[in-house]
Amino acid sequence: MRTFLASELGDHATTAVDDVGRSLRSVLGARGWEISWTAREKIHLTLKFLGNVAPTRRAEIVDAVEPVCRERKPIPIGVRGVGAFPPRGAPRVIWVGLSDPAGAVEELAAQIERRLATVGFPAEERPFHAHVTIGRVRRPGGGRLDDVIHDLGAADCGEATIDSVLLFRSDLKAGTYEVLQRMRLRGEST
Repeated sequence: MRTFLASELGDHATTAVDDVGRSLRSVLGARGWEISWTAREKIHLTLKFLGNVAPTRRAEIVDAVEPVCRERKPIPIGVRGVGAFPPRGAPRVIWVGLSDPAGAVEELAAQIERRLATVGFPAEERPFHAHVTIGRVRRPGGGRLDDVIHDLGAADCGEATIDSVLLFRSDLKAGTYEVLQRMRLRGEST
């Protein structure tokens, strides 16, 4: 099963992120860009992509991540700004950024990364960048994406709270996500 660990943003921020995607869809679509846009119900912050994992490893994943969640308290974040990966060259991913001045989301992701390494999941080589993917570029169209993003402005989607880590299974053929486990952040430390 194809799996990943992620957090949801809550209804208000999710709706605002979806609205940003709709605005970009309109402008970029008119310029001939072909982009696979993220559906509202799939908007999330990925903390760790696990890839194809045997169903028998589900308990092992939860056992590794649950202690991190027990230690951590919910994390307030700002949801704002639009960008693209890679930052130079042809864009492949369009995202909305997350503002976390204390670095608590990055630390949560790092703790999860370390715990999963102890049970054999390879560490991510790229540095963690807290964001929500709203689109994947299939074929660029006319105009520069940077100009469209600049014209959009700050794209302030409000505030959200990361209050749980979810283990998701994704089915690429069906285009669906299924929550396999929800682990609440409920600790006292940051």
